[in-house]
Amino acid sequence: MTNNIDALERLARLRAAGALTEIEFEQQKSALMRDADGSYAHLHSQSYSEAKRQTRGIRLFIRWFFGLLLVAIVLVGIYFLTRGYTIEEQRQSVANVTAPAPVPEADPAPVKTVAIPAAKIFKISTALLANPPSWEMLNADPNTPTLCSGSTVRIINDTDQTLQLALDGNEILQPIGKAEPKGILDTPAELGSFMITDQRTDQPLLAFNVNDCPAAAR
Repeated sequence: MTNNIDALERLARLRAAGALTEIEFEQQKSALMRDADGSYAHLHSQSYSEAKRQTRGIRLFIRWFFGLLLVAIVLVGIYFLTRGYTIEEQRQSVANVTAPAPVPEADPAPVKTVAIPAAKIFKISTALLANPPSWEMLNADPNTPTLCSGSTVRIINDTDQTLQLALDGNEILQPIGKAEPKGILDTPAELGSFMITDQRTDQPLLAFNVNDCPAAAR
């Protein structure tokens, strides 16, 4: 740059001394300026190339760093994506294994129809209380009703008195409860011969027998 300035000053002195015409001065001045511009451009290009060469390692490091970082992000995303699918498949497999197997519906068991013996009704009337039979009469009565075991003895108190009744049979006196006026008293029929007695007077009222009947007869 300093050489160009010196050359311009020399040209100016030559023009002043009349050694160069104005046209020659302008031509040589233009040539010097072109040389100066070319030198500046060449120096700028050299400086840029040198700076580029010096920073090449840093630029390569930055490129490799961000490239590897991008690859790591992609790999992590793929890992979590596949892991999510794997966990869901394992969970579904565990659910299928632990789920109870469907229990086949069993055929309904046939319903067994059990015949329930009908209740035998004994009615105690006011006339019966007024004129009760004796023990001998009841024992000798050929028309004493016979029941099947498991049936029900139903006693209807058709009087206006409260009766305290019992079953006398099998050498045992078994109280069966209090029968209110117009009330009903039930007791199961057990094997044996029995008399329904009024515990207030120890008076027999009715008699019946209980047998172990075949199923067809019940």
